[in-house]
Amino acid sequence: MAHEDPGLVAALEAENRVLREEIRVSREAAEISARLVVEQFEKTEALMSRMQAVKDSSHETNEEMAAIFESSTFGISFIKNRVMVRANNKLEQLLGYAPGELHGQPTRCWYPDEESYRAVGQAYGDLAQGNTHRRVMQLQRKDGSLFWCRLSGRGLSDDLSRGSVWTVEDISAEYEATEAMLNAKEAAERAEGKLRENYVELKQANQRLQKLDQLKSDFLSSVSHELRTPLTSIRGFSQLIEREFVRSFAPLAGENAALEKKSVRIRENLKIILKESERLTRLINDVLDLAKIEAGRTEWRDAPIRVAAFIQDVVNTTHGMFEQKPEIELHLDIQPDLPTLIGDADHLLQVLVNLINNAVKFTDSGSVTIHAFVNPERSIQIEVRDTGIGFPPEEAEAIFDKFQQAKQGDTLQDRPKGTGLGLAICREIVSRHGGRVWAQSRPGQGSSFALTLPAAADSPLKTAAGAARIEAPGAADAGPAAPVRRQDRPRVLVVDDDPGVRDYFSQLLQEQDFEVATAVDGQVALSAAKGFAPDLITMDLDMPVMDGRTAIALLRADPELRHIPIMVISAIPDLETAGGDLAMSKPPDEGLFVENLRALLNQPSSGREQTLHFLVLYEDGGEPAGAPTAYAARCEVDFCPVGELPARIRAGFKGLVAIPADLLKQVDIGALNAEPSLQLMIIPAAMDGSPIEQGKS
Repeated sequence: MAHEDPGLVAALEAENRVLREEIRVSREAAEISARLVVEQFEKTEALMSRMQAVKDSSHETNEEMAAIFESSTFGISFIKNRVMVRANNKLEQLLGYAPGELHGQPTRCWYPDEESYRAVGQAYGDLAQGNTHRRVMQLQRKDGSLFWCRLSGRGLSDDLSRGSVWTVEDISAEYEATEAMLNAKEAAERAEGKLRENYVELKQANQRLQKLDQLKSDFLSSVSHELRTPLTSIRGFSQLIEREFVRSFAPLAGENAALEKKSVRIRENLKIILKESERLTRLINDVLDLAKIEAGRTEWRDAPIRVAAFIQDVVNTTHGMFEQKPEIELHLDIQPDLPTLIGDADHLLQVLVNLINNAVKFTDSGSVTIHAFVNPERSIQIEVRDTGIGFPPEEAEAIFDKFQQAKQGDTLQDRPKGTGLGLAICREIVSRHGGRVWAQSRPGQGSSFALTLPAAADSPLKTAAGAARIEAPGAADAGPAAPVRRQDRPRVLVVDDDPGVRDYFSQLLQEQDFEVATAVDGQVALSAAKGFAPDLITMDLDMPVMDGRTAIALLRADPELRHIPIMVISAIPDLETAGGDLAMSKPPDEGLFVENLRALLNQPSSGREQTLHFLVLYEDGGEPAGAPTAYAARCEVDFCPVGELPARIRAGFKGLVAIPADLLKQVDIGALNAEPSLQLMIIPAAMDGSPIEQGKS
């Protein structure tokens, strides 16, 4: 082999190195290009995936928007150049058009007149600035009728090139209420401004509050009358309807099961109305009772009280509660030789009866314990403990507030609902006696209500009993003549300013076969009494033109009319002193009302198997007088010294209390009138001071 040229070898090696470098660079470039291609491919693939996702999402969004568009409770329309491009079904329904009929129509068909159309057209300037336009106005249906709506519009772009969307909400039903609410809001704002302006007068609030307290009591008394009067109609007409339904309509059901079921339901509904009206009556009584105590108008008869004997009176009064729940035992734990206390026995009895009633009401089984003892502070402490459902301890103070009741969870566990005033009244009574009352309890662990009263030596009260400040009605100048009896139907004149009450009494008395006339006030009653010649008059007291008291006084002063028996039916206090022969509070018990009316007319009973219990009062240490003859023949009559009356009532007497006029000052008329189981009758005094027998007056 020939020897290689060294220079050639070097050149070849150099060229080889260059080729290898080019190959390396080319390889690296190829690798970079491959990576770039892969990366670009991956980006493209990801972009395409995102585009598909956006497309799918857009499709779903369009479907959702379409569903919302068609299912909306508002009318919706897309509008361009004041032409409806699209309208949903709701808008077509609101405007009274067929499906698809609004498409392509100008919006002028919405508006009842050109002025309304132009007014909304001016709003497009707001839409072009990106604002939402709202207004309340009337739109026109296809048939030309109008309805109130709330109209809202907004542009789809700032320049409105894409049009605008408008919603229409029908507010016809609420428009009047909305206007009233706006007026009330404006009035409230004015009142609030007035309060701010008068803030400086709060410095004199104490004096004004005293006057307002008096006004509140007068207001409650007035409201009581206004509430009792419609309650009389509600209860009365419900009873009339029930009797007429049973007599005339229920038999029509025959053997039709569906009608018989409806008949039963109607009677149940009527019973609910009566029950709720009675509950409302109790609420009114509680409100007035509390108002009298707070206003200082309650008559208090303070006297020494022996605690053990007093608690026995409480036990006797509440005996019926435990008879109705024999699964509850009553236990007494009375410390011997308890000191005497000073107080009003009737009001303190009301306190303990209320506490025991609550204990029995919220206890299904177990016991109620009355514990009386002298506590470390030397006060007499009386506790009423039960094993009932209890209540949360955090409510122990709130339940003594007005209209508050303890709750169990989110219900009262089907317990009877009261007025929420009983414990508030208890606290007022106990506080007035210089004591305090409180409660302790836990859910499921029973309750304990306790009160303390100072012993007689520490009592702030005087021992002298307060006398009732009630004047006896004036006696007539001469004895009235006996009523003239007729052979035809007895005539009754119903005097009341409320048309509902007049109508109810008229229907009730006509149902009892009386001839009835009515009068709207005392002045009309005087004329009617002479023309109609009634055998009896029912008289309201609080009436315009001439009130009932004035009318009774004028009737008694008229020789031709003074013989007519008068039954006072009223909701205002002291109705027993108005001069009538008998008084009943509104709303009266229907059966007792009819029985009393027949008795005043010397008629036989209407056939009710019920004996009237009659308690005639007489002077302590004196002799009983004869009972009114109209009642004596068919009543269970008993006599009672005036001083023993509270004890007789606590022992459970229910019925009619006859009070000689000369004993009125010795009787707490207000307390008797508050007893729902009692009716009161004032026996006028004769010239010689002896009671005049009813029927001979």
